[in-house]
Amino acid sequence: MEFRVLGPVEVWDGVRSLHLGGPKPRTLLAALLLEPGRVVSVDRLIDILWPTSPPGSAPALIQTYVSALRKELLAAGRGEVIETRAPGYVVRTRPGELDSEHFESRVAEGRRRMAAGDLEGASAQFAAALGLWRGEALGGLGEALRTEAARLAEMRLTAIEERITADLARNAESEIVAELRSLVGEHSTRERLRGQLMIALYRLGMQAEALTVFQHGRDLLVDELGIEPGPELRAIHEAVLRADDTALGWTSTDSTPRTRPPNLRLRLPEPLPDPQRDLSDQQADPRGPAEAEQRRGEQRSEPTLAQLPPEPPDFTGRRHEVEVLAGLLLPRAGSSSVPVAVVSGQGGSGKSALAGHVGHRLARDFPDGQIHVELRGMSDAPATPEEVLGRLLRELGADQVNLPTGREERAARYRSLLAGRRILIVLDDAADERQVRPLLPGTPGPAVLITSRNRLAGLAGAAFTELAVLSPDEGVELLTRIVGPERVGREGSSARRIVALCGHLPLAIRIAGAKLTSRRAWSLDLMAERLTSELRRLDELAVGDQEVRAGIQLSYRALPDPARRALRLLGLLGLPGFCAATVGALLELPRYLAEDLLEGLVDAQLVEHIGTDGLGDLRYRIHDLVRIFARERAESEDQPHDREAAAERVLGRWLWLIQQITLAAPSGSIHLREEYPHAIEADPALAEPVLADPRAWFEAEQDSLVVGVEVAAAMDLDELAGELASALCGSVFVVHNRLQAWTRTHDAALAAARRAGNKHGEARLLAELGELKYAQDRFAEARECLDEALLMFRQVGDAQGETSALATLGASCREQARFGAALEYLDAARASAHAMGDDAAIGQVTRLRGSVRLELGDFPGAREDLAESLTAYRSAGSRRGEALTLRSLSLVHRAMGELTPAEELAARSLAIFREVGDELFEAFGVQAWAKTRLRQGRFDGLEAQLENALAVSRRSADRFGAALSLRTLGELHLAMADYGRAESSFEESIRLWDELDLPLFRARTLRDVARLRDRRGEDAAAAEIREAALRIFHGCGAREYAELLAERDQGQSSGL
Repeated sequence: MEFRVLGPVEVWDGVRSLHLGGPKPRTLLAALLLEPGRVVSVDRLIDILWPTSPPGSAPALIQTYVSALRKELLAAGRGEVIETRAPGYVVRTRPGELDSEHFESRVAEGRRRMAAGDLEGASAQFAAALGLWRGEALGGLGEALRTEAARLAEMRLTAIEERITADLARNAESEIVAELRSLVGEHSTRERLRGQLMIALYRLGMQAEALTVFQHGRDLLVDELGIEPGPELRAIHEAVLRADDTALGWTSTDSTPRTRPPNLRLRLPEPLPDPQRDLSDQQADPRGPAEAEQRRGEQRSEPTLAQLPPEPPDFTGRRHEVEVLAGLLLPRAGSSSVPVAVVSGQGGSGKSALAGHVGHRLARDFPDGQIHVELRGMSDAPATPEEVLGRLLRELGADQVNLPTGREERAARYRSLLAGRRILIVLDDAADERQVRPLLPGTPGPAVLITSRNRLAGLAGAAFTELAVLSPDEGVELLTRIVGPERVGREGSSARRIVALCGHLPLAIRIAGAKLTSRRAWSLDLMAERLTSELRRLDELAVGDQEVRAGIQLSYRALPDPARRALRLLGLLGLPGFCAATVGALLELPRYLAEDLLEGLVDAQLVEHIGTDGLGDLRYRIHDLVRIFARERAESEDQPHDREAAAERVLGRWLWLIQQITLAAPSGSIHLREEYPHAIEADPALAEPVLADPRAWFEAEQDSLVVGVEVAAAMDLDELAGELASALCGSVFVVHNRLQAWTRTHDAALAAARRAGNKHGEARLLAELGELKYAQDRFAEARECLDEALLMFRQVGDAQGETSALATLGASCREQARFGAALEYLDAARASAHAMGDDAAIGQVTRLRGSVRLELGDFPGAREDLAESLTAYRSAGSRRGEALTLRSLSLVHRAMGELTPAEELAARSLAIFREVGDELFEAFGVQAWAKTRLRQGRFDGLEAQLENALAVSRRSADRFGAALSLRTLGELHLAMADYGRAESSFEESIRLWDELDLPLFRARTLRDVARLRDRRGEDAAAAEIREAALRIFHGCGAREYAELLAERDQGQSSGL
């Protein structure tokens, strides 16, 4: 038995990796393995598994995880590895079983041999120790045990350094120099590695490069840490300068005298470029004119990213800052770093306007595009690096199906896609260094311009520009551009007073100018007088962040009462976009009055237009600074019950609309909520266009719906937050596969339920999170959520919730080919569904049960279950459920060789999916229909249909659907004797099955590959692949075991 923590946490029995469950049981096992032989308390384990808000059932869940781990270990023939020992548990491993202990033993032996002068033996021991590593320590556990993972990583890095020391001592520098370059690039401030690279380069005759390596390292240490290199690295530098072979430990291994390299001087930094010069004049392309022109042509053929917002027409001043930033961002010839410039300053100082102006000025110097990202640093929900990286990867051309999920993986793919591309990246409104670091490119080509209210001084390698307020002359120039030269010319002194009273802050000046523009009867002198009065201007107008509040306060006080209230409540909700109907619900006003209010706020430059949605409604937004101000005023001026009532009016109407949409098109799943007490019936004028085109409404409001749940949760309206989150996941929202948004809504609502001690709401949300994990093909994590929910449903006596959790647990086990466990869950769910008399529940459970019996080869039982499912779904009025069951029936008939009814059922299923507008399941329907036609030998038109189904799955980020379509495409190509394309499709399908950890589907595709090898006459390879598939089929108890065994014994493939 091997227990592995030096990489993803695994237990290996010599033949296979044991099934350890999801991240939480794996984390628990890892926590025990990191302290072998020592007791780890239950309290400590709870802190590790739930660092912020552990559920009340945490101790019971710990017991469940330990029990499951013990069961798996015992099944593998390894006794009581995990012992109960008060106040917790202890793990008992045998010598050599734990890879971290084996690693430490090998390293100790390497050090012993090094001390004894056995350089070859020492190097071999260190290499053997490092060979035990399979990736990042404790991989896949996220933030859990981060400190321990860092400790193990440091041990690994130290072992690498010691192995390199042994290799240098045996004069093996030529073997390790490439590795050293990579290590120094990855660990740029680690002085020992840098010194080792300098020694290796020197010995290989590259003295000048060794000196450059030192200079780069010194610059990094000074800029990033504020320190000079240590004595050891300085001594190596001096020895390289003197070409001191003895000090550098170089000895010749043969009789050939060493040729000393020329003693080159350190290269001085390149001079700053002239920002006015064209880039082509200042940076020669080392590939030569012809190749450079070809590359430029290739770049021009790529889709251009031109995302910069329109340049402000009244941009004023900042001439010095513009020149400095242009100089910083333009690439330098020979530079190995990415230019990063940070513009910081107080709110309203014009950072975003400056960034936009500079971006447009430099656009032609970045021919591969300009990217603009709003990081929402000042919002309550700043954009996460994962969210931004996901968007940027898609825009840069990454395949959405294969989009990495972790931050580090996404950042690595992002850096790869940017490498060598001349793209300007503008990161607007950054919160802090942690938000920005993952978004920085790693190699020359791009440049980055960041704006933030914070200085971001911890951002290594960046150049900083602090943006002050405008000069008096620039302030008057800005006011002139807004108000007009005639009025300013007549009242020049009053214009200067206005600018001074605005604190020379651009935002305040713009607001004052907007008021003057919208009120032509006002003189500049009157505006100045209003600003002078302390009753109309807060003291904070002249200092710090309060200047922004004072500037907005001036505009706010000039509004009529209804507009003030509208602004306050819009700020309270913090929606990323909204229409007049939302404002009407918020204020209980007719639509036309809501429109008038909004246009008044637009005139005051407190609200702006952002376009028109699919229903033809104008969309609006509030700038972050104004939203923050408005929310503060709401909390100051409106009573708590008034604020809650306002949120309930908007969110309650949205809840009612979603409920109506779902009733009109049932999803076919078990509903955890029959009633939504917080739903408020919408006015017919609002409801009719939404219900006529629900997709357009969801598209327009999708981000606001998510924020709405978060707002309700933040206000501790836990029931409303839970109802809205549940309604969303049972609606068309699910069909659109917006799984990331679903995570946000449920995380927020779940936290609110736990704060309120709402156990029933917590159970529902956990069950729905389990469905989310299932939809994301994260089956082990799904079971974790569902186990917890099931326990709570039983505690509160919710039979419907229990049935739903049991059904999804059964579905998760089915996907991972754990058919015995799946039937146990589904049998219990079926009994519960019949006891309730819930047709939708009966339909779902019996459909799932029938699909499991199909996998086991019980065709009569499968048909019986699916017939019951079809009746129940039709009784419940679920067309989507009916289509799913018809597809499953088609699969049964196909497996029995009854291809005519199989095709007919698949076609009926496909027609319903198209009728209800479910694009993703239409793709599944196409795959089932096409596979039946393929078995009939009717190939016409199949490839185009399957390619389209594959595109839909990829667009929906559904890896399961993509893998299924790829496998069927491979079968089609094989039938058409297009062996190259068949192999390519099968390989990509297998890769996805492996990512999803679905061995049964992998085995089915391996069976296809074996047939391909047979067709090519590669008998030995075919036999080997067929045996691999047989082992998996046998382990799963799948019906294909007997089929493939018969094929093997006959020495031929059936081709079915």
